[in-house]
Amino acid sequence: MATAVLVDGGFFLPRYQALVGNDTPKNVAKALHRMCLSHLKPRKGARRSLYRIFYYDCPPLAKKVHHPLTGESIDFSQTSVARWRLPFFAELKKRR
Repeated sequence: MATAVLVDGGFFLPRYQALVGNDTPKNVAKALHRMCLSHLKPRKGARRSLYRIFYYDCPPLAKKVHHPLTGESIDFSQTSVARWRLPFFAELKKRR
């Protein structure tokens, strides 16, 4: 039986960080793939195969905007969240 797995990124990433700590995007993508495959163990004689892993999350904002009060330019692509998540999404795209 082909099985699809849906992962909520907004829940998974903070939970993973709480359990494991800070890690590289490549290691987190590997761990996510391994965790999804661990749910495909056969039950009651029915074989399971992976159809697809759906990862639900939005990419980080990568725009430059001006602060409305101070007029300063803010580059959201240089935040720590964006610098970590963009390579993470690239690693996810390399996997099935």
